[in-house]
Amino acid sequence: MSHYLKYRMAGLALLSCLIMSVGCAEQGPSLGAVSGTVTLDGKPLPNVIVSFVPVTGGRPSVGTTDENGKYQLAFVDRLGALTGKHKVSITTVVQGDDIDFSEISSDDPRYEEMVLARKSDYDNAVVKEPLPAAYNSKSELIREVESGANAIDFALTSDGKQP
Repeated sequence: MSHYLKYRMAGLALLSCLIMSVGCAEQGPSLGAVSGTVTLDGKPLPNVIVSFVPVTGGRPSVGTTDENGKYQLAFVDRLGALTGKHKVSITTVVQGDDIDFSEISSDDPRYEEMVLARKSDYDNAVVKEPLPAAYNSKSELIREVESGANAIDFALTSDGKQP
């Protein structure tokens, strides 16, 4: 067999392996698309974080509600949540004091002082969660995510009781 034919066959074999590996490459874990609406006492609840944490372990999925209380979960770099049972936590997005860093250059010595002061404020902040603990720190909300589309709504109440 000539050297040319050997190299050509080796090249075709390599190309076949590459094509097969691309075609059969794992697309990541099995996810289900999850979206829904969060309400509090019947009214849409904007600016809350909805977290789904797999009960068997794994990466959580998170979404934030819009002004109409609607959310959509994201998992790492794509939309959705791992299939299976999840413990759900719903917490308020903490709004911090807005400091305009655009008026000061990052080479200005005061810039680093401002950043360090903000970090200290953040690290030492004490925030009272306005939502009942039954929806976040003491959540017992469990929801199942299946492959495909999942519409999962949460009708929360101010007293923390499940309707």
